[in-house]
Amino acid sequence: MAAVAWSDRRRWAAAAAGGLTGLAMAIGFEGLPYIVLAGAAMALRFIFAPDPDRALARYGAWGLGSVAAAFLVSEHKDGISLVLGVKSLLEEI
Repeated sequence: MAAVAWSDRRRWAAAAAGGLTGLAMAIGFEGLPYIVLAGAAMALRFIFAPDPDRALARYGAWGLGSVAAAFLVSEHKDGISLVLGVKSLLEEI
């Protein structure tokens, strides 16, 4: 939420908010209300204030990329987490 609040002051804040969105979703869905609130705040800011820096586009692009990266790290083609797979491989060695 803090990065969203700063997205009108610093160019990097919208990208940071998007990246933190993916990180929060990778950790768990307990923070989903805050993620929705951050997205709604960005959308409302886009509607009611001019956005020459395209903060909403940066937030969306970084959010999409970070969620996709978190998914690829956590899921494998067999439905087994890569982290658990590496852990089991290391235990066998």
